[in-house]
Amino acid sequence: MKSKIGIIGLGNYGYGLLYFLDQNIDKNKYEIFGYEKNQEVLENFIANHSHPFIQTDFKLSDDVNFFTSTEGFRELDVLIIAIPSEFTESLFQEIREHLKPGAIILNTAKALDITTGGLLSDTVSKRLSGIDYKYAVISGGTIASDLFIDQPLGVDIASEQDDTLDLLCDIFDSEHLYVNRTYDVVGVQLAGAYKNIVSLLAGIMKGMGFSYGSETRLISLLSSEVAEKCIELYGCDPRTFSMKSQSWGNDLWMSCTGNTRNRKIGIAIGESESAEAALSHLSGQDLTVEGLRTLESFTNRPKFLEINDIKALYDYLITKTISREELIQELVKV
Repeated sequence: MKSKIGIIGLGNYGYGLLYFLDQNIDKNKYEIFGYEKNQEVLENFIANHSHPFIQTDFKLSDDVNFFTSTEGFRELDVLIIAIPSEFTESLFQEIREHLKPGAIILNTAKALDITTGGLLSDTVSKRLSGIDYKYAVISGGTIASDLFIDQPLGVDIASEQDDTLDLLCDIFDSEHLYVNRTYDVVGVQLAGAYKNIVSLLAGIMKGMGFSYGSETRLISLLSSEVAEKCIELYGCDPRTFSMKSQSWGNDLWMSCTGNTRNRKIGIAIGESESAEAALSHLSGQDLTVEGLRTLESFTNRPKFLEINDIKALYDYLITKTISREELIQELVKV
């Protein structure tokens, strides 16, 4: 019998993963399903096997099927969650009664819980208390557009169970995707979230007019300090925060130097005359800026505010207790 895999959330990244699996998975072993809460998008997928707004030049094969409600999740052996992190709790509250016993949940979010600042694995555990499931996370330097065009990419997949890792690696490993397996579920989640802070600050340096060398200096020093804190405070595997790691080394450099959302928002903040002006500009846009939300979470993780650059950014954007000039003074210290 074939294992059934479903991707929940067919925005940029979810659709990219669905297309990637459609092109690369062994369909003698696996069946693929998709689900999207937006009815217009879902109906277009059902009718045309394509997204009405995103990557419209690409089309899924007829092998891909779609659920019209969360009740269909009862069939799934693997649920790949590709939704904005702020909807994690509400999603699992909704679907807890629609899960197949022992199903694997693979979360793609690179963020912390927006309310508590905690790990999303803890949020899921709270909502699925008493339910039989297995949890895993996937993270790496994979952006949606690359998943459509067979670029050589890499990810970390983390779980505490060998059988879960065996299955997920078999699903994702391909000639176009390098998969590194790890047991460090906490570390991979923190790496995915905290690289957004480094990316945000790198963009701010750029927006303030500093050179590329100044930007990369900050990236190298700040990323080292963040990694040391994660290893010290949470017992993370040092390999998770090495340059070989896909969820840190790979994703960090892509996020900090590529055309990514957190870097672009950082540039806008750096160019603005004040924090108020930058945040006022952002509030009028439909943007999910995980770096800003992660920065807010440091209220609940004060040890990270011992890192001077993070503390300065926190004071500038969150508590608004320092000026732009004071932020600059901190970021340029050598």
